[in-house]
Amino acid sequence: MVEPISAVAVEAVKTAASATKEVLAESLKEAAETTVKESPTQSMMETIENSSLKTLKAQNEISKESITEAKIKQIEQNRENGALREEKAKQELEDKYPESEGYKIHQQASLRDKEGNILKDSETGESRRVDSMVEKDGIIVKSVEVTSETAPKDLQMAKEQRIRNEGGNYIKDRETGQLIKVPEHIKTGLWRRA
Repeated sequence: MVEPISAVAVEAVKTAASATKEVLAESLKEAAETTVKESPTQSMMETIENSSLKTLKAQNEISKESITEAKIKQIEQNRENGALREEKAKQELEDKYPESEGYKIHQQASLRDKEGNILKDSETGESRRVDSMVEKDGIIVKSVEVTSETAPKDLQMAKEQRIRNEGGNYIKDRETGQLIKVPEHIKTGLWRRA
């Protein structure tokens, strides 16, 4: 026969069961935290928590400034290289077309109409200055654009052709103010230099 359980024994079993539940719950909680802490998700969460919006904005500004500074340096370097190329090309032209034989070299000459107005391309709204033009007896005999070995010039040359088609077939002599004709058969040649 089964003996009745005393109230004290029942209370002891309840207390033991409750303690076991607490220990088990705490163990499960610790196991879950350990698993989350070791997971890539928890690592990412810590990174996100530690990276404020201000920090990200500051990093972004630093990156923008660095990129801007690099672009400015590259533009300056390109400008210096371009000026050196143009000076060397001018020297080549002076050697080939000497002043003693009646030639004159015009640099950075804007294309103009027959009234002397600088023409703008109808497509881009920009004017066109040619690096060097060689004149003899009031007529252009050579037109040269000096550029790097890799610079794309198709758009610039297309702009020049549109301006020429619209009447931009003159340049102005800066010394005399006289207009100089650029004959239709004279096309600007590209001199690619390192």
